[in-house]
Amino acid sequence: PEERDAYENSLKYYRDMKGVVETAREEGIQEGKAQGIQEGKAQGIQEGKAQGIAIATQATLAQQQAEAIATQELLAKQQAEAIATQERLAKQEAEAIAEQERNQKEKLAAYLRSLGINPDDIP
Repeated sequence: PEERDAYENSLKYYRDMKGVVETAREEGIQEGKAQGIQEGKAQGIQEGKAQGIAIATQATLAQQQAEAIATQELLAKQQAEAIATQERLAKQEAEAIAEQERNQKEKLAAYLRSLGINPDDIP
């Protein structure tokens, strides 16, 4: 009976220790999962912030490029308008010069006629 009692006590101790180890193991797994979830959330938040910053930076650059293009187009339009104005003024000046030359020609023809010379006979 003493051996039997010792065996049963040993078996009981083994089962108790096994239970303690299994409980500790399960608790460790649960703690590991909880810690993993927290770390995963923290990493996800950091990655999300980094992606948000990258997207915002890209959007800002795209807006700046669009504004630069709009400015260039405005400058090109203003330059085109300035060229058109210069051409209009040059045309008006050429027309004024042509009118002056016609008037001078008519005056000269009238003067030649007053002298008895037909201007159409002059080569």
